[in-house]
Amino acid sequence: MEALDLAGNQNVVTKKFTINKKGVHIYFLQKILAGKNISEKSFRPGFQVVSLEPVQVTEFLMNGQKVSYEWEKDKVYIKQPITENGNYRISLNAVDANGERVSSKKITFFYDTKKPVIQMSGLNEKSECDYGTIVAVSLENKKDYWTKVKLDEKEIKNLTNKISFKKLEPGIHVLKLQAKDAAGNVTNKRIKFAVTKILPHPVKQMVEKDQKKETKVKDKREKSMLGLWIAAGMAGVISAAWLFYRKYSK
Repeated sequence: MEALDLAGNQNVVTKKFTINKKGVHIYFLQKILAGKNISEKSFRPGFQVVSLEPVQVTEFLMNGQKVSYEWEKDKVYIKQPITENGNYRISLNAVDANGERVSSKKITFFYDTKKPVIQMSGLNEKSECDYGTIVAVSLENKKDYWTKVKLDEKEIKNLTNKISFKKLEPGIHVLKLQAKDAAGNVTNKRIKFAVTKILPHPVKQMVEKDQKKETKVKDKREKSMLGLWIAAGMAGVISAAWLFYRKYSK
């Protein structure tokens, strides 16, 4: 820029500037994870800021609250990794050198590092069960799913959340289980248990019922016999007393 006054004095000023026609753009770095379940350890979500001019971050928001952040070249990350499981919503607000404000899209995801929990029923504290008992395995979270179920090395097909095993033969059995959740967490479990050669519960109940009946009948018979013995004894005493009376009353 050049200026000249009436006296002929001249002044020249040079200034560089940039015309930013492209503006400021903010992109979520882990875009393939947006709206999904995430199990990555030490997870630090972040944004890439693309601009021809210097940009200043005004807010890094997580679930509506400001959090600490740090720059790594043209990328902005939260300072501390996420550690608590749950739903998250993050966004980034910034301002450029001209005072123009820009905001990223609101990104949502579910952070989940909890592995699937496998439940089992039908076994006692010694990992045993009576013959005829139904043994079952299930997943605590119904959204989790089985990736492998084997009983004695035989793979089980048509897997559902709860799997029941009926009519297991007496002896030692081994279950090999693998489950997975939407975030990619995997649980592997091996369960060894024994089926004993004890009567099925319904039969056992019938036997116990019959035994109780026999005991009652036996008790009744013993009471009847005792009554007879007492009656016989009383009759003997009375007869002896009568004979004694007749002998000495004359």
